[in-house]
Amino acid sequence: MRHLLIALFFLFPALTGRSQPGIQSQNDSLLLAAGITVLDTTAVRTLSQKCWELRNTDVNTATVYGKLAIDIARRIGFRAGLAQALNLTGVVYRNRENYPKALELLLEAKTIAQEDSILTELGYAYNNIGEIYRYEKNYNESIRHIDRALAIFSRLNNLTGMGYATIRLGEVSVDAGLYEQAMAYYEHSAQIRKQMGDERNYSVVLNREGELNLLMGKYDQAMESLRAALEIRARLQDHRGRAETLTTIGSVYLKQGNYPKAIEYASDGLAVARQVNSYLRIYTASEILTRAYALSGNYRQAWEMQKVFIQYKDSVFSLEKSRQIRTIIENTTEREQQARIEALERETLLQEEESKRKNLVLIIAIAAFSVSTLMAIFLFKAYRDKRTAFDLMEAKNEEIRKQRDEITFQAESLTAANQLIQESNQQLSHINQALITEINERKQIEMALLEAKQVAEAATRAKSRFISTMSHEIRTPMNAVIGITDWLLQDQPKPEQTEYLQSLKFAANNLMAILSDILDFSKIEAGKLDIESVPFSLSHLCQNLVNTYRTEASRKGLLFTYEAVGPLPDRLLGDPVRMGQVLTNLISNAIKFTRSGAVQLRLTPAKPASNGSVQVLFEVIDSGIGIPPEQQIRIFESFTQASSATTREFGGTGLGLSIVQKLINLMGGQIRVKSEPGIGSTFYFTLTFRPASEMKDASDSEVPTQIDCLVGKRVLLVDDNHLNIKMASRFLTRWGMEVDTADNGEVAVEKATKTRYDVILMDIQMPVMDGLTASRKIRMERPDQPIFALTADAMEENREQVFNEGLNGLIIKPFKSEDLRSKLERLFPSDPA
Repeated sequence: MRHLLIALFFLFPALTGRSQPGIQSQNDSLLLAAGITVLDTTAVRTLSQKCWELRNTDVNTATVYGKLAIDIARRIGFRAGLAQALNLTGVVYRNRENYPKALELLLEAKTIAQEDSILTELGYAYNNIGEIYRYEKNYNESIRHIDRALAIFSRLNNLTGMGYATIRLGEVSVDAGLYEQAMAYYEHSAQIRKQMGDERNYSVVLNREGELNLLMGKYDQAMESLRAALEIRARLQDHRGRAETLTTIGSVYLKQGNYPKAIEYASDGLAVARQVNSYLRIYTASEILTRAYALSGNYRQAWEMQKVFIQYKDSVFSLEKSRQIRTIIENTTEREQQARIEALERETLLQEEESKRKNLVLIIAIAAFSVSTLMAIFLFKAYRDKRTAFDLMEAKNEEIRKQRDEITFQAESLTAANQLIQESNQQLSHINQALITEINERKQIEMALLEAKQVAEAATRAKSRFISTMSHEIRTPMNAVIGITDWLLQDQPKPEQTEYLQSLKFAANNLMAILSDILDFSKIEAGKLDIESVPFSLSHLCQNLVNTYRTEASRKGLLFTYEAVGPLPDRLLGDPVRMGQVLTNLISNAIKFTRSGAVQLRLTPAKPASNGSVQVLFEVIDSGIGIPPEQQIRIFESFTQASSATTREFGGTGLGLSIVQKLINLMGGQIRVKSEPGIGSTFYFTLTFRPASEMKDASDSEVPTQIDCLVGKRVLLVDDNHLNIKMASRFLTRWGMEVDTADNGEVAVEKATKTRYDVILMDIQMPVMDGLTASRKIRMERPDQPIFALTADAMEENREQVFNEGLNGLIIKPFKSEDLRSKLERLFPSDPA
């Protein structure tokens, strides 16, 4: 019974033919070796840890462990473990240089971590994806992803993740040539590792700082960092690290021209590298020694080190070819594998032939030198002993003839070698032709991709133009609604009328927020929506909601109530607009999907946080139609409702709950639902707030009539909508300003050049001449003329265009009177008493 669960785990793949016997046996063995007898979350964690431990020393076994962890996590629905296993296995495939497979796994890990808010794994996913882009030399994308990882780790105060992210950002910045930026990242990483007491990784960062200072020509700083790294690595007995640091110090001395010291440190690095059998460090150290010996005049030692350098250069080259072949096998079909491996073999043969040719030339040169030396010795002895050694001279002549024959033979051999080189050159020409053909095909593919990209960009531009137009068309009438409401509130209406008008204003503001988010839904999807933190009254917010929806509920015969359970703080810091948007959606849906009974908004204080913050539980409870269990997991997806029948009966787009979920997530909460079909539903979430100091609501404050700093100031109001002009003129006149108007940009230019105005309020989209063109013409005549732009277009690119024109500010319509007053008061500060 000990291995029953393991046997059952692999039984189904074996029966369906998706698991080979050899692989099955290997999986069983690995599970038993890891001490796993039950396939649960602990098994997933254990296999993931094994995968991580073997990622650098045994990538094949690490891959199997990672795949087992992924498979088990999927089967038991352990999504947190699945995200971790995908992350770690992606790193193993990256170490195998199988970048497409690594990226596939890491992107899945990122998706799961985002959906389930597993922030630690999300940070590691971004970090690992950034490293993939670095190896593919896409440095901008690499920095963007790793920077996201750093932001997540910083938010979690995860020092280990911050240490990894900062050193990776430094390495990518070095590759991209951004040396100053790289040094800043290295220094940050060093501080983190020092704070953690992680000496091993601290020494790695010090070594990177030394290498970067060497690149920048700052040899003293480089030596300081490298000596500190060497001391730590020697104490930790990190032999591979010592080999790296000793070799780098040798490089610094070589750059400084201190060849004895360069030889001393590079020799020590070579000895340690041989001890740990590090081909790369032997290759690097022998190259430094070759140069140092040659520059110091010791050509014999330079020759010996050159041979070591060539030997290990070939070894490193062979390892690289093996990795390339392995990547080909893992990422291509069998036919493509054979073709690409044959191409690699042809390239290898060409390089081997070139090496043989060079060696042959070297041998011939040595032979020629030897022959010349022997000839000189022979002639000297012949001249000295010619009278007494005639027979010996004849023998020497015979020897010379034999040597000449040998030279002739060597010359013929050289001719044959040249012939072989010519044949190799012909083969190389054929390979080059094939390469040119492949390049041309790639260019055609790139042209097609470029054309597709242009089509997509054109569609995006069309979408932006549509959104911009809709934003303007919707905001323009809403500006009138909000403005007229403000007028009526300022005319001191009756208390009952004041309540209705404040409810109307609250509903209009929330409608504008909803319309803005719907028009720019892509902004929410991209996570670019900003959450404010401003003082607001919780009771005032809830009372406005009750006043807004009580009548609608009554028309359907429903009872709508609000209940605060326990003492609740009234003054909080948060985003009242987004809070109102969330509760508006939930209450509206509750009323819509309830045929009879009641709808209740309930607020309950939760446990206070240790930092003085407060938590509030929000619940919207109804006795409506309810939601089937199988639909509850999909109800928060975009454009989704419980069923098609629900859509036909009650209407709606299904977009509201998706926006609600995203807004609550942005405010630090998570929405959930409890529901039974035919009984009702409860949507609930908890948010954390910081208490705010006592303040008076803007809606309760008295509206000033004349404002001292604005009295007598001349303002030119430019807008093609006469209702907008009428509304704004009333505010401006009430504050004591002298108002002149124009209905297009051409009239505004004519008036502004003839009359000096203290400020101009300029609409952007107008007939005849638009506001930006008019502003440029006015500034040509009056460079210091204050101009504020008015626009109902809230698109980001249009805001940037306004600020690029150098205008004093931007006011988005519909605007509140207090917003306009605030901007004018900042432009005309009161004179000191």
